[in-house]
Amino acid sequence: DLSLSVQKLDVFYTGINEAQNKDEFYAPWDMLTSRTQCFPRYACDISYFQDWWWQWKVAYKLYDCGSNRVIAEELRYPRTGSAAAEEIKPQFWRYEMVVSDERWMINEIKFSQPPGSECPLALDRSK
Repeated sequence: DLSLSVQKLDVFYTGINEAQNKDEFYAPWDMLTSRTQCFPRYACDISYFQDWWWQWKVAYKLYDCGSNRVIAEELRYPRTGSAAAEEIKPQFWRYEMVVSDERWMINEIKFSQPPGSECPLALDRSK
């Protein structure tokens, strides 16, 4: 069984990948705490989040590190392209999830090293 942290992060990436227009990024945006919405790239403004993610789709693997922490191995590729057609270098991000008002939210996103044995692969959506 997948942990709730992995399930919710999968929902986040699925929302990004399935968006048909920028307005459909409100659901993933609402999964971020205000702290994460003010991540430098997003500057507390959904329009930056929309502009950033509208460029990309993501193939990904999620590694469950326990204690509501997940490492994502992201393979970003142009929204109009195909992951299989791109030579993509993976990026690793560490997500910390919290429960706020009975909702699972992303509280922190940090660049990460590839996961070690303490973070087993939980979900592979890289294909």
